[in-house]
Amino acid sequence: TMVNRGKLDRKGTMEQTIADGHNFLAQGTYDTDAATAGSSPSSLGKRKVNPVTKYDYPASPTRKTKSRSKSPPRKKAKTTKAKRTVRSVSPKKPRKAVKKSAQKPATKRAVNPKPAVPATPSVLSVPTVWEFRSDKPAFGVHVSQGKCWMANDAGDVFGFNLNGVMERHIKLPSGIKSVVSDMGMWLYAGCDNGVVYDLSRESEPRAAYHFQDFDIDDVSMLDALEAGNEASHLNDTVIESSTKPRHIVFAIDKSSSMRGEQIEEVARNLRMIYDHHLRKGDLISLITFDSSVSTVFQRMEKGNEADDQKLRNFIYSSDFTHCSGCTAFFDALGASWEQFSDNPDEEQWIIALTDGEDNRSSKYNVENLCTLGAKSNGSLICVFASNSSPQSKYAQSLDRMCHSTKNGLFIHATPNLNAKHSITSAFKHIAQLLSSKVMWMDIRDGMLAVSDNTGRVVACSIEGNPLWQQKSEGTCGWMVRSDFEGVYHGHSSGVTKYSAIDGKPMWSSLKEHRVMFGWMDKTTKMLFVGANRSIHQVSCADSS
Repeated sequence: TMVNRGKLDRKGTMEQTIADGHNFLAQGTYDTDAATAGSSPSSLGKRKVNPVTKYDYPASPTRKTKSRSKSPPRKKAKTTKAKRTVRSVSPKKPRKAVKKSAQKPATKRAVNPKPAVPATPSVLSVPTVWEFRSDKPAFGVHVSQGKCWMANDAGDVFGFNLNGVMERHIKLPSGIKSVVSDMGMWLYAGCDNGVVYDLSRESEPRAAYHFQDFDIDDVSMLDALEAGNEASHLNDTVIESSTKPRHIVFAIDKSSSMRGEQIEEVARNLRMIYDHHLRKGDLISLITFDSSVSTVFQRMEKGNEADDQKLRNFIYSSDFTHCSGCTAFFDALGASWEQFSDNPDEEQWIIALTDGEDNRSSKYNVENLCTLGAKSNGSLICVFASNSSPQSKYAQSLDRMCHSTKNGLFIHATPNLNAKHSITSAFKHIAQLLSSKVMWMDIRDGMLAVSDNTGRVVACSIEGNPLWQQKSEGTCGWMVRSDFEGVYHGHSSGVTKYSAIDGKPMWSSLKEHRVMFGWMDKTTKMLFVGANRSIHQVSCADSS
């Protein structure tokens, strides 16, 4: 590059040129007299050592430079400055004085404080110590004195120690919703067939109490219990069932007004009741009605494989949800009563649903249906899925028909107004009535309080002697808690406190709510009850 640019001017071999180029880059010198053409790189010029790289380079001859003659300095041309003309300026006019207005102090803008948002409580993960699966829905659970008891809908009662080791297994004849213990000495299990069993003995469960329709003043429950105990010889693990057979007739409205979401909701809930709340051996009849009445099934047995398949195929089919025509409701109720046989040992139920007034029946009316229900041994549950007033003439007539039967119940469902009174809520209520008689129990200092599915609460001694009974305002009961002062009963119309001595009502609260669950804090004397997805705190003393 240097040769091409004229920076170097010498003759010699290619090796010398390269060596001289390196030397020039390192030292900035070039020796024109150092070598001749054909000489070897080792003999070219005097070598020097680069002080930076320590590399041995041959000394480069000094570079030949050309001298330049300096040109004389140029003379600057003289310039004449132009005279500046001064322009006269007129005097400024004095400005008018402007009165400064007193500035008002700036008003602070009102700031709306943001509402305080409560801090979201941190969710703590609770470690699982041990678990046990019974393969059936389990509602009854109780822990006391180093023991854990669990009972399920198949009638199994399991006893564990606190390490999860099973120490006892008892088989009872029907499902169990409640297990209670008192001071670790007494253990009771309430079954769906209405029998409360004493499991305190290791080897011999005892039928301590049986729910039946009685009046303490007229019938001696103690005699009935003694008769039941004499007739039942119990072994260590299994008790023979004495549950009455049941015949349940479903009468479902399929008129044109039921088309769409309503009939779909009915179908879902009917499947739920059939799959989870009917007992093995129950007899099922199904009647549908629109402008006419159709008997789809008669006395099909739950648990029979062929009958189960037929019922499920129809309930899950599109034929069941197809709706058209008018409403022959009264004739459908009459056809439902005709399904029952004259059998006093058979528990008989009619579960009917309609969404409008009857406009097509020709054989039955309100009066002859009331007469028929009063003579029968069965019970009528009627669901009226309508947004009309509960005080309407038609709703009152349906209520009268239901209460003319043994354990009749009228449910006014309002689908578009309140989810609490929807069709699903009504069927859950019905499922509760069908699945269990003994809903909840509690024991305190030798007094056993039992709540049943009809809204009744009964107090008795450990030996089964009846103390008192009360029927609450609700049509269905669940929670019961007790202390030294009273018994607290949760039902479909709130919670009521009864005197522990004689059962007299002391106060009622939350009458607009269905109280299904509750717990008592002994230290603060407060009752915590669950109703409509909320927890309510109630004083045990005055219901405040």
